[in-house]
Amino acid sequence: MVRTTLLWTLAAAALAVAWVLGARSLSLLVDRWQTLRLGGGPVDQLRYDNGTLALAGVRLGLLTAETLPSGVSITLGPGGRVILSRAGQVFPCGPGQAAPGPGGLPGFTFQPDPGDTVTLTQEQSHLSWPTPLEMNFMTGHAPSWRRHLYSRLTWTKRSGAQLEMLWRLRQGYFGAEGWRPQRIESGSAGLVQTTITEPPELFAAARAYLARTRKWAPAAYHLESRGPAADGRGEIVAAIHPEDQRASAPGAGVSVELVVDYASRQVTREIAAQ
Repeated sequence: MVRTTLLWTLAAAALAVAWVLGARSLSLLVDRWQTLRLGGGPVDQLRYDNGTLALAGVRLGLLTAETLPSGVSITLGPGGRVILSRAGQVFPCGPGQAAPGPGGLPGFTFQPDPGDTVTLTQEQSHLSWPTPLEMNFMTGHAPSWRRHLYSRLTWTKRSGAQLEMLWRLRQGYFGAEGWRPQRIESGSAGLVQTTITEPPELFAAARAYLARTRKWAPAAYHLESRGPAADGRGEIVAAIHPEDQRASAPGAGVSVELVVDYASRQVTREIAAQ
């Protein structure tokens, strides 16, 4: 009886330790499959300054959860359009204008293009995990449980291009105070995913046109979507040669901009490269 009781006690202790050590990993695994949506809505105005993206009353930084650079760049081009880029992929956000932040720091505001669908949702983990070893030497008040909160930006353009950005921050349970913070309002770090899906049909139409009319091989240039044309009926797709990319004014020279019609998915005209 003593041996059996000891074995059961050791087994229970091992399970408890495994739960404490592995519960967060299990929670993250479940989060990859499904999270609990808390709320959200459309976004019609954004602001960028000092490495922070502000939208729908939330300020979110571009550092990763490990406080490392994410590789995401958001810039206001000379043509007054805001571009988000990462790892060689480009997502055309929309028209913007300079708007310095507090203390005169450079910044700009921008809006989605007409016809874009932009939403920001807040989500949380289904599973929380205990934190018996967590301590706070400054306040002496540490959470007994934690779970993750998420902010998810999804952006779909008329061209079919898509952007998804996901931020993850930790939420703690403090007994009588409950879960804190109740929602994400700001975070200097926590960006865990940035996915850009470029418009495959529009790019295929541009490549076919360039092969037919200019005999250009796909390896001789790269394509960038630059948002809707002035009439709103097609997308401007720039075909940029490497020589022009390295020039002092990228995009000039032999590069070309094409207008690809949204309805027919065909190139309708060329315009001067910018």
